[in-house]
Amino acid sequence: MTARRVLVTRDPAAARPLAALLRERGYEPCAARLLEASLPPDPEPLRALLREAVRPTVPTWLCVTSATAVHALAAVADTADWGARLDAARSPGAAPGTAGDSATGPARIEAVATGVVASSPAPGASAPVVATDDAARPAPLRIAAVGAATARALADHGVGVDFVPAGTSSAAGMLAEWPEGLDMRWKASVARRSGGRGVAGADTSSSGLGTRAGTGATGHAGSATGTAGAGSPGDVPRALLPVSALASDTLEDGLRARGYRVCRVRAYDMEPAPAPRPLSTIASEPDDAPELDRAAARAACASGELAAVVVTAPSRAGQLLDVNRPAEGTAWIAIGEPTARALREQGLTPVTAAHPTPEALADAVVHALGTPGTAGRNKFS
Repeated sequence: MTARRVLVTRDPAAARPLAALLRERGYEPCAARLLEASLPPDPEPLRALLREAVRPTVPTWLCVTSATAVHALAAVADTADWGARLDAARSPGAAPGTAGDSATGPARIEAVATGVVASSPAPGASAPVVATDDAARPAPLRIAAVGAATARALADHGVGVDFVPAGTSSAAGMLAEWPEGLDMRWKASVARRSGGRGVAGADTSSSGLGTRAGTGATGHAGSATGTAGAGSPGDVPRALLPVSALASDTLEDGLRARGYRVCRVRAYDMEPAPAPRPLSTIASEPDDAPELDRAAARAACASGELAAVVVTAPSRAGQLLDVNRPAEGTAWIAIGEPTARALREQGLTPVTAAHPTPEALADAVVHALGTPGTAGRNKFS
């Protein structure tokens, strides 16, 4: 075994921050992209979703669950200033691209990462980042990010965020900390217009932007203006979800249960590298970690030459483990619970990073390799 060699299941450019941290800790990183994010064959549903978010006609949440989804939005945008337009939609009266008085804004992304924000209950306390504005003037658009990396990707395009969970960066984490106070104001407004009927049962979209656009269900084109009349689906707060074709229904189902009219759009696919329409825009650098192709990565996992493997998505676990049985003694690191679950289904005992960040992943590698024969070792004999 190459005692300090660690495989990261990302392309070398995306793995760069983690690779640097691994080198600082004395490890030898290598990378395998395995899968690449690719635009779907028909990107029009995603383009329509972005247009609807920029010009919302009802209170709307845009829920962004990965930095890759941000890259997909940028790839299909009609104009280069799409981020400024999106931010202006969530901050009425503010100059395009600025945070406004109700937003977390790009300058507060580091606070998002640490959970220490102005609205925290006490100094140093962890709390979800939630914009606090005049309750009488809710913005027509609010933006939720699953975690700090996604918020940073939005900030790179001039887009602030209104909600980031302080705990788990996942769909379940978003639902657990969902800002119900904002929901209550919107729902109360709908109830007043509908004579007290509220929003129950308002799941059917009356717009051309269907509830499962780009997924083989309801259609995708047109303007989501809804139908006229109080209490109609057009009055109901809406949630737009640009997600991977492989994404679970957790967030979709949870928001629907809260009374939202949910529109889920296929924003990108994960395909074996090289993908036909890749979204990666990061140029390679000479000191990037050496890259293994899929066959070499699988062989390395089976041979025992790796000290650890960092798996960054459930789908990548399958790409590594669906052919060869992994060698004993290799530590397996999962970026989050869904990935850990996929590894456990393969008979492994992974160490799960505390957060889906390069720092936490590097710490998990140190933890796993610091306890040989226990955490992170697989069950095969």
